[in-house]
Amino acid sequence: MWEALSLRFGVWKELPRTSHEAERKGYTRVNDICKTNQYHGFLYRRLGDTKDIPIYDLNGWIAGIQAMIPAYMKGYNSLNESIALPPYDIMPPLLYGHDPHEPGRTFYTITAYFKHPQLVCNPIAKHHIQTGKGLYIQTGVDPIVSHMSIPLESKQLGPMWVQGTCVPRMGTHYFYNLSRSLPCEKIYPVFLMYDSEGKLGAFGWSFQGFALDSSQSDLSWFKLRPETYQFTFDTSKLPPCMFNENFQVFGIHIWLKDPNSDTMLCKIIQRPQQRLTSTRKPDKITYKTGYRDNHIINADRNTDNVSSRNTLHYTLIVLIILSCYHILQL
Repeated sequence: MWEALSLRFGVWKELPRTSHEAERKGYTRVNDICKTNQYHGFLYRRLGDTKDIPIYDLNGWIAGIQAMIPAYMKGYNSLNESIALPPYDIMPPLLYGHDPHEPGRTFYTITAYFKHPQLVCNPIAKHHIQTGKGLYIQTGVDPIVSHMSIPLESKQLGPMWVQGTCVPRMGTHYFYNLSRSLPCEKIYPVFLMYDSEGKLGAFGWSFQGFALDSSQSDLSWFKLRPETYQFTFDTSKLPPCMFNENFQVFGIHIWLKDPNSDTMLCKIIQRPQQRLTSTRKPDKITYKTGYRDNHIINADRNTDNVSSRNTLHYTLIVLIILSCYHILQL
């Protein structure tokens, strides 16, 4: 079982581990059939809460989580043109649905499971099989055959996952298929967070648009604008359309590990000290072996011979001058 299952923005909120605990905390079960056309498991909700929607298996253990976003939002594409959100390019993992608490109002859902989806509604699954330690993102109407299995270690991530920044108590962020050439209507709504040991510690949802927070919910969506991207993204890898002054990203973080763990920190990169070396060039370059060695030796010998001849000439000149001076004195 994951050490901690909690959400945060505004307040910390732990997910109830069992359906009985959820009922004691005011959650209401939405469906009576374990396998639905949108998810597997028993969904529990509180009125007005669209971020904190836990899913429980047949044995009452927590098995996943779902979030809902409204269908009436507006945003921008790669040409900074206004478009309806969410865009079709990210369906799935977003799936069309309805809010049972608000009949007639269209929402879109996104779902993750903490155990393999085939175990959620399996009647022969043993009671001691709890959440396990897995993360599966639903990518179709049947999560058993349509899901993305998330690696438990960052070294197992494929090249499509692009590293962002590291935030203490969150970990290093990774975003799917993010690049400067990515159209803004294709920004993937799932991000991952790995701890200082490279182990999966959290994940989250992120969407383009402006979603309102319900006054009935304890949690708030986080909101990022161009001036605050650096807290999560590597801004050098973002597409230009994200820097539209009216562009906004909102979402929620979901922790799988205790955020106060010693590993949910950022690595301190220690650079080795460079040895100081002299920048003064040598007066003479010598070679130890080969043809160049012989060449230098011969050059030195020639230089010595020239120096000897020059010294002899200077001596003779001095003697001649002294002799002339002596004759003149006579």
